[in-house]
Amino acid sequence: MFASDGAATGVPMTGSTIAREEGRALFGHDAQGYDAARLGYPAELYDAVETRTGGLTNRAVFEVGPGTGLVTRELLRRGVARLVAIEPDAELARQLPSFTGGDDALVVINASFEDAKLRDASFDVGCAAASFHWLDIPPSLAKVHAALTPGGTWAMWWNSYRNPHHGDAFAFAAMPLLAGIQFPPMQTIDGHGSLDVDFWRTTLTKVGFGRTEHVVIRQERVISAAAIRALYATYSFVRRLDDDVRARLLDGIETLAEHEFGGNVPNVVLSSSYISSADPR
Repeated sequence: MFASDGAATGVPMTGSTIAREEGRALFGHDAQGYDAARLGYPAELYDAVETRTGGLTNRAVFEVGPGTGLVTRELLRRGVARLVAIEPDAELARQLPSFTGGDDALVVINASFEDAKLRDASFDVGCAAASFHWLDIPPSLAKVHAALTPGGTWAMWWNSYRNPHHGDAFAFAAMPLLAGIQFPPMQTIDGHGSLDVDFWRTTLTKVGFGRTEHVVIRQERVISAAAIRALYATYSFVRRLDDDVRARLLDGIETLAEHEFGGNVPNVVLSSSYISSADPR
């Protein structure tokens, strides 16, 4: 793990073509597959949030885009008093309580974050995992800031699973298979915009957040050809393809994994997080 207090070269924020409205509705079609294929987030990320807040126990928290509850479950486990989860996908919103065990502290709002009604200065902590790129970022961060108590904590993070220029041999080898594909906001064929520290620090500062800590945690693992196929099948830019095109792409991913990597697929996962304090207004 390393924490970066300086600038880092990341992926540009331009060039993405999947519409935000479309992307928000792509994941509920196979919620179980998404939940099974995606990694949970490292404990160190939650520990960093707890250090910044003085603990999550008995805190009022909101979460933007909880999906299948990978983060929601951990926040509930750490004893938050109230967790308002704002999920735009109706199917994911419906299933979220079952993914999280029906905890009474959880309140699910099926709405876009832009449309959700949040009372100003009513939350100690806000967070978003692998979701904030589906929003219009500056006005959405301003809304986040307004919802937090003065000095409250905002944390957002992503797991980047394709890191071809960070020692990920399979991601590099798979790049030709992805040529011509439309990517989501904040992602390109080369990598992930969660590593663009200058962009996030500048944007957070402009809407009123104070000191921002950037933490990156690197995980290296080896997974099977079937597992890498299942992982690629969860990506928004794969889910939106026509059935036959998607099947051919996933066949190509699995064939590459079997023939070039012997079914033992290296996968570098970079968990990039930004933790900020809401300066008093």
